[in-house]
Amino acid sequence: MLIVDADTASAERVRGLITGECGLSANISQVASAEDATARLDTGAIDLCLADYRLSHESGFGFTTSGDGRHPNTAFVFLADQGRKDWVYSALRHGAQDCVRKDHLDPYEMAKTMAFALYHKSREMELCAAALRDSLTGLGNRALFGEQIKILIEQARRNHEQLAILFMDVDGLKPVNDRLGHSVGDRLLQQIAKRVTGATRKSDVVARMGGDEFAAVLPRITSLQTVTQVVRSLTEAVEAKPYDIDSHSISIGLSCGAAIYPDDSESIDELLHIADTRMYATKARRRAARLPAAASPPQTMTWLSKPSE
Repeated sequence: MLIVDADTASAERVRGLITGECGLSANISQVASAEDATARLDTGAIDLCLADYRLSHESGFGFTTSGDGRHPNTAFVFLADQGRKDWVYSALRHGAQDCVRKDHLDPYEMAKTMAFALYHKSREMELCAAALRDSLTGLGNRALFGEQIKILIEQARRNHEQLAILFMDVDGLKPVNDRLGHSVGDRLLQQIAKRVTGATRKSDVVARMGGDEFAAVLPRITSLQTVTQVVRSLTEAVEAKPYDIDSHSISIGLSCGAAIYPDDSESIDELLHIADTRMYATKARRRAARLPAAASPPQTMTWLSKPSE
């Protein structure tokens, strides 16, 4: 916990309520300035911040830290020395879990305030996590994938490393939905997701982008052979063994396209576009390979080569 208050006596009273009369065992830090508070919060080790409202309001500290998502795992409670409704509304509007009067705090109110703040922050975090997960497969969704790409590309840039972005599309899902129903199709996607995650490295990030599309980021690749091996493992894992669902034996395919940072581009949008384009090129090549020989065009495209203009 972190107590932020320039009034030492007030801060000590709050500390005493927590550790003494509430009987809680807590690791409590105490600072008197917005700068010191921000430094402590930036460590990511604070579960609950109890901050003086005036100090927070005048410095902007409390409103920027609780309202802009900089410290998403920290619950904020503002401690006011006046009973003003506009302070309460302002605190809640900026992301705080509560705003209470200092002179109203007793052991019961202190315990209730902390429990309330921590519980609601926990629920907020659960809802945020659920919003970033695909409900069918449990993988990250498109929004989470986009955030993870930003982080991993920044790491690759800073460490002068390469990474690969893969786009994958399931070949043959629509006929399964049309013939056997979407319930079977959904369970098929769940099994495909398990095979995809099982075929990637622990350091790789896998997501379902929606429908029959999946994506992955492969950080810290040392050569194109690493990407080739992952793509081969993914394809074999998804295609090698039929799926047994409701006594139906279902065979499915997987088309994959890749883009390499920074070789192909340093722009996230461009890398995503290249991987998507190459995935559809691979799908077209695989579809052409199933045509009669006379109708089949030359197979010159691969998962890593750009389609001809």
